[in-house]
Amino acid sequence: LLSSSNLYFLYLGMKKLLLLSALLIFACSSDDEGISTTEKQLLSIELFNLLKEDQCFEGENGSFEYENGKVVRVDYQHYFYTGCSGGFNYDFDATDYREYLHLDNKIIYTRSYDGIVQEFLTNPDGTAFGLDYSDEGYLNGANPQQWEWLGGNLVNISTDEGDNKVINYSDIDDRTGYLGLALASLASTLSGPLDLIMVSMCQMGLFGRGTAKLPSSVIYNDDGYFQIDYSYTLDDDGYPIYIYIDYVLANSSAEQYAIQTGQQATLKLTYTH
Repeated sequence: LLSSSNLYFLYLGMKKLLLLSALLIFACSSDDEGISTTEKQLLSIELFNLLKEDQCFEGENGSFEYENGKVVRVDYQHYFYTGCSGGFNYDFDATDYREYLHLDNKIIYTRSYDGIVQEFLTNPDGTAFGLDYSDEGYLNGANPQQWEWLGGNLVNISTDEGDNKVINYSDIDDRTGYLGLALASLASTLSGPLDLIMVSMCQMGLFGRGTAKLPSSVIYNDDGYFQIDYSYTLDDDGYPIYIYIDYVLANSSAEQYAIQTGQQATLKLTYTH
């Protein structure tokens, strides 16, 4: 049985740690500061286009199945855009899936491609057991990170080692209740343009309340300077159906092998009606 006390710390290394692919659950969130109760369920996220053809680019496309308002299965397909090695080519692996059993105080997760099974402890409200939340329900951070909130938005993530990330926001309400937090708290661009694991943790409410608005930019200052800008196309109900992502890079060695200056991508999202 895995305690969730180090959940976010483990997420930071999720591409190397098998445990963290377990966290994909849907949970609606509601509050009185601009985050509406989710009325539409997310059905799919996919890379719609990639505008620069000489870059390596990696991530996952995924589709979601629900029972009683909670995700019970996610079919996903890993993609690796191999433009850096010549030609416009998406190298798709076979489709795999993640399955979830929701119990009162834990989640049992099974992954198809290697058969791994994990259990994760949760609080009665669905947040991760052992993490620190404010009285308003916002995550205060998890070792080694501290999260700073202002006006219902996560505006800064820092560590004692001097790493720092600043998040700026648009004037667009986050109607989903979780996508804004998923974009704002994304640990690394190596996770892809919108990491499905992070989306899932925020859907579930593991990290508490989401952001009031959708972010307009995320600035990383942990190893040089690295910036991601976001813009959106919304449907008639105010849900983002396209997320446009521009990568701005300067003086950074940590990220340059993944994303370079001028890289642009578009994600397409679909929902229930």
